[in-house]
Amino acid sequence: MKRIAVIGAGTLGVHIAHYLHQDDNMSFAGFYDDIQQKGTTTDYGAVIGSFNDIHSDFEKKVFDQLLIGVGYNNINARQQLYERFASDIPFATYVHPTAYVDPSAEIGFGTVVFPGCVFDRNALIRDNVLLNISCSIAHDTEVNSGCFLGPGVKLSGFVTVGKSCFLGVGTTVINNITVCDNVQTGGGTVVISNINESGVYVGVPSRLIKSVHT
Repeated sequence: MKRIAVIGAGTLGVHIAHYLHQDDNMSFAGFYDDIQQKGTTTDYGAVIGSFNDIHSDFEKKVFDQLLIGVGYNNINARQQLYERFASDIPFATYVHPTAYVDPSAEIGFGTVVFPGCVFDRNALIRDNVLLNISCSIAHDTEVNSGCFLGPGVKLSGFVTVGKSCFLGVGTTVINNITVCDNVQTGGGTVVISNINESGVYVGVPSRLIKSVHT
């Protein structure tokens, strides 16, 4: 049984720990957090160190693998943390047992899949992605690293979502669409044409309301 440590002891980290406690193949080792002090307790476990303790604790065999529990409000920090540790420490892949994953689909390391998600034929989910409840990823669609999908996001076939995107609750992307890196969508946004500029998009159909320069 793999012992999983979670980076971040806030709401999302605790939510991930909640699922890990229900998994027969994984056990929860504790949280690493730079805001909450070592020894702080939650309903699902304690903060066992700061980010600076992660490498030494891994060498001491305190845990076996990592997951990131940092939310979409800090989406760039999510990817920075993954890149900081991924070269030296293995990341787990967590898929809730109620999710459907077609045998041809691929899900990367550090990715967390909440209940009720569906991954169709040849779906490709890269590393360090979080998919909240009931996301649907249709055939031949790719979600790149560092993305965060809110509840009920629906991606049609042959869609490509770039790196470090946040797709808000209920976002729908029709087939054969490309979304560039660093895009955010508001709740209920419907994307019917390619998005080639980083920024914040809302509405039906989607429209740019704020550019983001990376």
